[in-house]
Amino acid sequence: MRTNSISGTPKMPLSLYLSMVENLRSLKRFALVNQQVKDGFVFFNDVAGIKRLQELLNYHNTGEKPSEMTIKGNKLVNDSKYDLNIFQNKDMLMSVRGPDGRGWYKSRCPVCEYKGGDTEHDHFGFTEEGPFHCLAGCAPRDVIEWFKAMLNDREPNFDRSKDTPEDIKEFFKEEQV
Repeated sequence: MRTNSISGTPKMPLSLYLSMVENLRSLKRFALVNQQVKDGFVFFNDVAGIKRLQELLNYHNTGEKPSEMTIKGNKLVNDSKYDLNIFQNKDMLMSVRGPDGRGWYKSRCPVCEYKGGDTEHDHFGFTEEGPFHCLAGCAPRDVIEWFKAMLNDREPNFDRSKDTPEDIKEFFKEEQV
């Protein structure tokens, strides 16, 4: 780990960070998409970042895994509940291939497929770290809804025209422990 001499912000080379979090992929707070990355370094520039760095170094030095509990808002919640990693569920997708040189996998978009589209099986892209997108423009919320529906053995509901504030809260419901 190095310290940025200009601001004193702790930073770590990206490759080192990725190797250190390899076995922590179930904890969303360690996902690369939740880190500040610039010029090949991961920066830890706030209180939460410093805490993650401490947990990571402790895990690296002692083998003691960080708690699955984290604070979200003012609630203590299970961090892994919020981690829908497409890569970990890639067996649910059709025609998965990759990764390409930048680490992206391609497959048939599950939402497009459900709606009868993506006959070329190439609309959906995702990485091991979590980012995903549909080239046809399917909303991320619909992709998440599709995965939730499949994991819970039900039909997905993509109709947002009648969403109430309660429906939206239920979709993003946090499980308090």
